[in-house]
Formats: sequence, structure tokens, C-alpha cells
Amino acid sequence: MIAILLLAVATTFPAGGSYTYEIETPSGTQYSTTVVITPTRNGVTTHEAFGAPTPTATTEQRFDSGLHELTFAAQQTGGNSLTITFAQSQAVYSIAGRTHLLVLDAPDCLLVADNVLTSMVMLPSVILATGATDCTYVLSTAVQSEKGYVLDTAPDVHPPQAAAGDASITMDRSGLHEIVWYDPKTLIPDYIDFGAGVGDAVLVR
Repeated sequence: MIAILLLAVATTFPAGGSYTYEIETPSGTQYSTTVVITPTRNGVTTHEAFGAPTPTATTEQRFDSGLHELTFAAQQTGGNSLTITFAQSQAVYSIAGRTHLLVLDAPDCLLVADNVLTSMVMLPSVILATGATDCTYVLSTAVQSEKGYVLDTAPDVHPPQAAAGDASITMDRSGLHEIVWYDPKTLIPDYIDFGAGVGDAVLVR
């Protein structure tokens, strides 16, 4: 029985590895970001380097065995740093030696909206692990949060950038429909549509 439970938990972890995505905006501007995912006995850690060839920002995130977020840390190259610690329905921000407290509503699904890609890469695993139908997104740009809602309707079109066997999750964030197409075996996204012409991201290696 214990072995079965451990297997059930493990299958909701994303496959470990290094994943590089090319991001394109409607204006044609392109960015590159690499997300390194490391599953451990106690959960998952991630490292993201945004920008190429020299990263303009890096983030580190840590999730527990149920894929609830524990910590977030971001560093701008030559700039500011930020850490957010989550515990007991609270988010504690630490910015330039000052702390700020944000009270949360005990969300099952908790992600950081940090203007880079890790939260979207982790989304399929977090939704499958928690069974959540909505997510609380804690903003990295302000001491506040917003809600996102998982839609139960499939997208009308399967895009060519996604593999034929990919599954999808659509998140409604303030009316913007973000669609994550992911490999159901690895839980790693192949293609991310940011919605309404905002841009997209394609896994390139």
C-alpha cells in the first residue's frame, strides 16, 4: 500500500532535466530561457536562467512532495533580489532587507507570477498533484495575489507546435486564456500559448 502511494505521488512530479524554451512576443522579439528541474525525495527544486547568451535574471523555487510551493528567490543580473517564503497561508516577501506580509486563502495550487517561465512549466504537475480547479498566483512585482481558474473545456485547435499526443491545461487569468500543452508521460510542456496574441513559448531542447 505504501509503495502504491509513493508511486502515485512520484508520477505527478515533472521529469528531471534541463529544458530550454524560445519565447516570442507579437512584435517578433525573441527570448530564450532554460528551466532546470530536479525532483528529490522531498519534492522538486527548479532553477531558471532567463535570457541568452547572458541571463538577465535567475530564479530558484522549491516545492514540497505535494507540489505546494515553499520558497521563491529571484535575482536580476546586477540588480535587485527578492525572496518569498510560504507558510501557514502567508507569503513573506523579503526585498532589500525589508519584509512584507501577504495573507493568502489557503490555496491548494500556489504559483508565483514572476514574468519568467517556471510557473507555467510546473503548472501541469501542480494541477495533477493537487487536483485544484483554481490557482493563487503570488505576484513578484507587487505584494499581492490574483486568481486563475482551470477551464474544463478543451481548446478548439491542436497547434502544430505541440506534439500529437500532448494533453493540455487552459488557465483563465482575468479573461486571458493561457494554454499549456504538455507530454502526459513527462509532464513537461512542449508548447505554451500565453493567450490573445500575447506570445508563446516552444520547447527547443
